[in-house]
Amino acid sequence: RTKENGTFVQRLHALDVGTGAEKFGGPVLIQATVNGTGAGSLNGKVSFNPQSENQRPALLLQNGLVYIAWASLCDVDPYHGWVVAYDAQNLNQMAVWNATANGTEGGIWASGAGPAGDGSSVLFATGNGSFNVASGNYGSSVVKLGPAIAGTFAVSDYFTPFNYASLNAGDVDLGAGGVLLLDQPFGSPQHLLFLCGKEGRIYVIDRDNMGHFDTTTDHVLQSIPGANPGAWNSPASWNRTLYLGGASEQNIADRVKAYSIDPVSGMLSTPPSSQTSVTFLYPAPTPSISANGTSNGIMWVLQESTYLNNTGQAVLLAFDATNLANLLYSSSQW
Repeated sequence: RTKENGTFVQRLHALDVGTGAEKFGGPVLIQATVNGTGAGSLNGKVSFNPQSENQRPALLLQNGLVYIAWASLCDVDPYHGWVVAYDAQNLNQMAVWNATANGTEGGIWASGAGPAGDGSSVLFATGNGSFNVASGNYGSSVVKLGPAIAGTFAVSDYFTPFNYASLNAGDVDLGAGGVLLLDQPFGSPQHLLFLCGKEGRIYVIDRDNMGHFDTTTDHVLQSIPGANPGAWNSPASWNRTLYLGGASEQNIADRVKAYSIDPVSGMLSTPPSSQTSVTFLYPAPTPSISANGTSNGIMWVLQESTYLNNTGQAVLLAFDATNLANLLYSSSQW
């Protein structure tokens, strides 16, 4: 995003990693329009607003397409969640999708995580916003988009929590962080999705039957309320274990926790199988795993709250991935 002659613009760049030179005729100006009567619409059209839209998630490259997603700057309305795909070889725009074309908001925040691809579909979670499937509005939802067809994406499946209205009212975004996809070849179901948002509830979802919306209950594989004070991050997995940390904007600290994943049902162990000896304040860390195949697993995280609060340096920590109670390394010791 840049401001040029008093006007905000956003562009997609393809750069040669060796020289930094632009490739494929780039950069290209990002523009998009969909049919709709939602916030900021004009004459039945909703157009991408480069001033109010903020590209918070990472990019996704899948099947030759670069996927870009947006939420807002500081919740300043009007805004929408957008997904726009470009051909990675020539930067031609291939498809556009708006999460709330006939409503408002529904940003794709993800805390830096990109949309997740499974080889054919793209999955992500949206934050506060309008929800009404009949109107094509998918705020506070986990959305599965099919392949790009005729310049757009069709929603092939979705999940919306039964309590989405109260989540919206309390600014408790479902999609504050990213989703994690995991396949279990011998499981039933085989294709899983894990997510935790500001509410601190972990969802385990069957990607082949995501559950849609019910006013009284969630039709998901598993829901673990109160797993943490809230998540503005993404989980990691290794050796049939899910790693996830949480914290609260109200300075409620928590630990990064490990949950065993049942190899058949896909459900998580409760209580967690282990947790860190160190606590973390907002924002909770996004874990990363290094390992030699199925052995010597190490979970790495950043303790960044002191840096963000201008009270000290960020600290890199390493834990034994088989038992998070074992701290292996801290950069503060060196």
